[in-house]
Amino acid sequence: MGRTRCLRSGLGVVLQNLCVAAVYYGAAEIGLVHALDIGAMRVVRPQMGVAVAALLLLGLRVWPGVALGSFCLNLLVHDNAAASLGIAFGSTIGVVSACLLLKRTGFRNQLDRLQDAIALVVVGALVSAAVSASVGVLLLAGLEVPAAYGTRWLAVWMGSAIGVLLLAPFLLTIRHPRLPPGASPVEAAGLLVVTVVVMALVSRSSISLLFLAYPLLIWAALRFQALGAATCSLLTSAVALYAASHGWGIFAGEHLISNLILIHAFMWSTTLTALVLAAIIAERNRARVEIECAAGQLYAAVEKLDQCLRPPGLPPQRPPTRGPRETQR
Repeated sequence: MGRTRCLRSGLGVVLQNLCVAAVYYGAAEIGLVHALDIGAMRVVRPQMGVAVAALLLLGLRVWPGVALGSFCLNLLVHDNAAASLGIAFGSTIGVVSACLLLKRTGFRNQLDRLQDAIALVVVGALVSAAVSASVGVLLLAGLEVPAAYGTRWLAVWMGSAIGVLLLAPFLLTIRHPRLPPGASPVEAAGLLVVTVVVMALVSRSSISLLFLAYPLLIWAALRFQALGAATCSLLTSAVALYAASHGWGIFAGEHLISNLILIHAFMWSTTLTALVLAAIIAERNRARVEIECAAGQLYAAVEKLDQCLRPPGLPPQRPPTRGPRETQR
């Protein structure tokens, strides 16, 4: 019986690693299409967000799946087994180190605290992307022109960081989707439709109207907290990135570097705003519930004390009623 259980457990871990490798490779394939590129620059590397979320949700036991997916991807791109193995090692080390550091900070996957949002940005996105980019560019040094090292490192670092920031919160919160009290599925569907329509119109406009995404993000964070903020920021960034890669609207006729700076600034600012605001709203709501519970417990304790200290036969005192003037005040 124990041996059968161990075999089932081992088979489950193997299947989890294969699934992680497949999803990692699929996300990377999405990142390789033209819709996520501007010129020759990869703007977003969504596979990094998939890797960080997989390790946070499933544990460190799925790191071989990340390594396998990264190796297969880079073998297809570079056609060099040694370089692909080294890059896979760097990517795996980056996400594993980020996961370990996040666990040390007490990170919670619900992203319902401000410290969780900040930790995901600093450790999950910036640190893991820096480690992966440093190892990967170093191992590809013999395949590129020396003058391109710095540019490639910056491009890989920025693409990996924004990939974590966009995909990881969405995958962490979508696993157990729950609507906050007072929110309805109809409102959620309406928010998604409005977001897509507004961003589609804004991306086609020759006037800079990208700031219209912020009211949508505020709506999502206030009403749906982390899940709404992550979903809405992912949608707005995807539509804006598609417009930038195709040269629509304000991205038409602009220089490559200008478009890169604009789209990265938009994605970082909107995603950070949504995640931080959602975390603050969640903390406020949790504090209000705790205060209401504490007030209820205090009221029950005072009533019990009053019953114990009240002389026999004395009726319970009622709170004084307010007069007309006090009520108006």
